[in-house]
Amino acid sequence: MTGADPSIDSRRGAAHRAFLAVVEGAIRAGGVVPCVSDGAGWLSSVAAEQEKAARECRRCPALAACWQYENDYPERSGVYAGRTENERKKGRR
Repeated sequence: MTGADPSIDSRRGAAHRAFLAVVEGAIRAGGVVPCVSDGAGWLSSVAAEQEKAARECRRCPALAACWQYENDYPERSGVYAGRTENERKKGRR
């Protein structure tokens, strides 16, 4: 059998939709979600840009939901939940 387990993909998809609903709710409530308003640094491979993005994340109204999603479904690259790629990698060891 090849490919990913469909049940895992389904759970991840549902978790991602739930996370996006939190982000959308925060925006509708007037909150600033930095990665949505200025996404450049979040996917950068430049450490200084990631560090700046991570600092901006820490004041995001969706931070807890982002942390939970990234904790459950780790991303390989980019800034998530106020942590750079390197910070997240260190935390998983």
